[in-house]
Amino acid sequence: MKTILLFISIFLYSMSAYTQSREIDSMQKVLQTYKDDTNKVNTLNELCNLLILNNNIKPVSQYANQALRLSGKLSFTRGVAKAHENIATVFSSNGDYTKSLQNLFTALQIWQEIKDKEGVEDVYLKIARVHSIQNNPPETFRYYFLYLKAADELNDSAGVMTAHSEIGREYTYQEDFSNALKQFNLALQYAKNTASDFGTSSVYTDIIGAYRQIGDFQKAFEAADKSLKIHRKLKDLRYIAFDYLNIAFIYRDLGDKTPVSNDVENAKKYYLNALANFFEFQNHYPINDTTASDKGNLSATYAEIGNIYIKLGNFINAKKYYDRSIIYAKEIRWWDNLKSGYDGLYFLDSARGNYSEALKNYKLFVLYRDSITNKENIAKSENSRLQYEFDKKQDSTKAVQTKKDALAATELKNQKLIRNFSISGAVAVLSFGGYSLYRYRRRRKLQSQQEMLNERLRISRELHDDMGSTLGSISIYSEVAKNRSVKNENADEVISKIGIASRELIEKMSDIVWSINPNNESFEQLQNRMQSFAAMILTPQGIQYNFMVDDEAKEIQLTTAERKNIFLIFKEAIYNIVKYADCSKVDIKLSIENRQFEMIIRDDGKGFDSLSFGEGRGEVYNGNGLKNMQTRAGDINAQLDIHSVINEGTAIKLRLKI
Repeated sequence: MKTILLFISIFLYSMSAYTQSREIDSMQKVLQTYKDDTNKVNTLNELCNLLILNNNIKPVSQYANQALRLSGKLSFTRGVAKAHENIATVFSSNGDYTKSLQNLFTALQIWQEIKDKEGVEDVYLKIARVHSIQNNPPETFRYYFLYLKAADELNDSAGVMTAHSEIGREYTYQEDFSNALKQFNLALQYAKNTASDFGTSSVYTDIIGAYRQIGDFQKAFEAADKSLKIHRKLKDLRYIAFDYLNIAFIYRDLGDKTPVSNDVENAKKYYLNALANFFEFQNHYPINDTTASDKGNLSATYAEIGNIYIKLGNFINAKKYYDRSIIYAKEIRWWDNLKSGYDGLYFLDSARGNYSEALKNYKLFVLYRDSITNKENIAKSENSRLQYEFDKKQDSTKAVQTKKDALAATELKNQKLIRNFSISGAVAVLSFGGYSLYRYRRRRKLQSQQEMLNERLRISRELHDDMGSTLGSISIYSEVAKNRSVKNENADEVISKIGIASRELIEKMSDIVWSINPNNESFEQLQNRMQSFAAMILTPQGIQYNFMVDDEAKEIQLTTAERKNIFLIFKEAIYNIVKYADCSKVDIKLSIENRQFEMIIRDDGKGFDSLSFGEGRGEVYNGNGLKNMQTRAGDINAQLDIHSVINEGTAIKLRLKI
């Protein structure tokens, strides 16, 4: 969600600066005629600002450092502060948020020393934005509210409006939509009071995002319509284009939610409306694909179009737009969009049976996904290091003060004995506490090592049993196909089996990777994966489905094994429905009943005589699919019941104590 909202923010940011390229060219020429004085410093810093607004970061470092050197030579403190702010932006754009904050705090100290309130206000905003990118809500809110206070003291209405918008956006990132909308309404009030059309429309964009997340699409459409009217009055094509993009996102969200209510035709209608508005965006957006911002906008939009074509089952057009998205994402090194693009291509190739290409795209997806994760981990490590150094300085200061207090205390003879006893007691307590802590940590370490060993053994068994047998069969089929080719016999049937086995291998590998990913530990992630799988398998078959989840079920915590086996049982059940049930409707319900988690999957198909499969006799069901489901239920101490009557459908119920 935050990625989408950041994309919207960057999009607006790039549009507001688009018309300033001529001013940049003019300023670069004028600079060559200036002497080395404060006027040149101000021009250099202003040039940096314009380049940043145009998302042309590369030359900023050169100009900002030039301004910093000249400001130092002239003892021009304001120039030094501004240069540090611009250098901070360069570091931030490169993902080095630690150095970005160091430069911003240097600038803040200068503005505070010379008592420049406007400079302090500006830096508060920039510090808050860096913390927001780092996903550090406490510091983000702290500096946004400092910025709000500074803007209010300066009677800066535009600044107050911006502060409320930014705070509302941060609440949206944290999914606190009630507070987000309160802040957006305050921002809207200031925008209207200052008669700022662009400010008003910008806030409407934020309001659209919040209502989309809540699911109040009617109010989202109303806000989009108001924004579009403002931009049509102003005759600004770029902002009109962005309004169509917002409307496209609303229709897309409606389409995503509609299948849950078993209205496939309406879902298709919403997706087609989303496509129409994405294309309207392209028609109105004056493209200059030589700039990084435009390439980013196009890459993101093409990826969205590709996603919708997948949902409509139009794989040819989906691939075309994924390829376009990847081309632009590569040019600007946008790893997140590359990850999404290759994930989409991997799905397409798997669905079309092109397994060699699917494997290539899956590897590229993992490459860019891991690259993003590594960058995030490096940033976290750097933040931890800085926090450690800060704490160490704080401890050093406290130690000095403690020493002074101790020296003063030695002069009080009456307290000498008490102090000695206190020290002795403290040493004893610390010694005992240290030993206890050592034993606790050792016990936890051993426990953690055992848990890790068990998990490795489990994954090893799965890789050996599932992957090994599948790879073995592929190897055998390959030899058979080779022999048939040598004998000029038809090998199509064997090649088809190789394709099926390869796809099964990819699916099994995907399930293992998903089950051990720590980002998938919440019940919501399990629910989302189940819904996605149901949509992918049932919808193309024309089978309507209703997915219901009780609120109480959303709060439960499942172990890795429980989460994995529940999903695989669900997956097997859905596959069986498609293969054998010949049904038109499926009801899926996840709930809590009598302190047990229940999953019920019921279809209206042709059914079968469940008694002939051993129901009620304590026997293992015949057929590998049903046997596997029972085995997986047993692995997590759950109870699996299957009830079916010929021509009356089938009901599968899984119960797990929580």
